[in-house]
Amino acid sequence: MQLSRITSAAIPQIPEYVSGLKDRLSEAEKTQQRLTSELAKREGEAAYSTTTPSVDGMRRWFQEVPSIDEAVRARAQAFAAMPKAVVLAAASDPASALIACSADSGMNAGVLLKEVLAAAGARGGGSAMLAQGRLPTPGVLRELRNKLGFEALANDKAVPVESQTTQEQ
Repeated sequence: MQLSRITSAAIPQIPEYVSGLKDRLSEAEKTQQRLTSELAKREGEAAYSTTTPSVDGMRRWFQEVPSIDEAVRARAQAFAAMPKAVVLAAASDPASALIACSADSGMNAGVLLKEVLAAAGARGGGSAMLAQGRLPTPGVLRELRNKLGFEALANDKAVPVESQTTQEQ
């Protein structure tokens, strides 16, 4: 009886009403995922356009994120879809890293990550353009930054994604 009042539907119509709500929720979730992905792609493209190439012509973007999720992947892939680009995303929960490299970067994200993590007794890997793995110690992140050329940059700083700003190098 109370459910009938809450839904403004007669008791025999409640299952149909709930089914309709379930369908609407599913559609809303799909729309939210699509919009999140589109926004992340635009953020990655914007980060690329505001990141100054370093001396070797590469655009490097280091970002600190709470965790690596689909939005982080989409941002990184959008940035790395551009010429001479590399992204390193470092997450704290769990401690992990994601590397995305453009096809013309001369880097292989999967091989590089696997090599560095294997030396630390950890696992990870991926494709030439996108790789991900858990970081056993903070030293592994430093090693990744060094291998990707971030350490050579004088004013390299991590940019929290929440700030929606990009790092200029």
